[in-house]
Amino acid sequence: MKKMQISAAVLSLLCAAALTACGSDPITADSTAETTAVAETTAETEAETTAAESATTAATTTADAESETTTSAEDETTTTAEETTATEAEQTTAATEASQTEAQATEAPKAETNLFDELKIGSDPAAYLAANTNYSRRESDSCIVNGKDVTYTFADFRLETVIENGAERIRIIDITGSGVAVKDGLKVGSKAADAVQAYGAASDPDCYTYQTADGKLEIFIENDTVTEIVLSPAS
Repeated sequence: MKKMQISAAVLSLLCAAALTACGSDPITADSTAETTAVAETTAETEAETTAAESATTAATTTADAESETTTSAEDETTTTAEETTATEAEQTTAATEASQTEAQATEAPKAETNLFDELKIGSDPAAYLAANTNYSRRESDSCIVNGKDVTYTFADFRLETVIENGAERIRIIDITGSGVAVKDGLKVGSKAADAVQAYGAASDPDCYTYQTADGKLEIFIENDTVTEIVLSPAS
């Protein structure tokens, strides 16, 4: 009986020693190891996530910076191009104006058109009427010939013709406006001295009358100014 008690005591001591040698319960150790592994994995995942976020942020910042730089460069390029275009346009305009001014300076003054060179007493007015259509026309039976009298009224003069045997010829040219001129630029509104310079001195102070190659010319004067010029068949 004593031996059995001693053996039981020895077994108890051996079990205790075994437990002490192992250090702890195997189940508890395994749980602790698993917890540690999970923690380490979580830490690594968080570290990787943080690194990825940092890399993404850095890339975004770099892209934004590059975009701003590109936009700024494009804006500067556009502004420079616009300024260049504006400068070229100003230079072109200045060159054009200078050219026009030079052309005007070198252009010879236009000579006054002598109406009596275009319309002749006794001639057919058809060509002139075809080229100058801004007139009104009035026709009536003639009291001079067996035919028709026609009056063409323009802005500055009146043209009287006669139609006989189907032929039309000019009978009177009566200038009443300043828009047309005759010899030496004489026109309604000119001074009496201009009429004398063009055709010579006249005895009648109110109506300077001349026999010219174009016909009988009458220049009416009022207050030293030409008021009407009439050309008709020579007397």
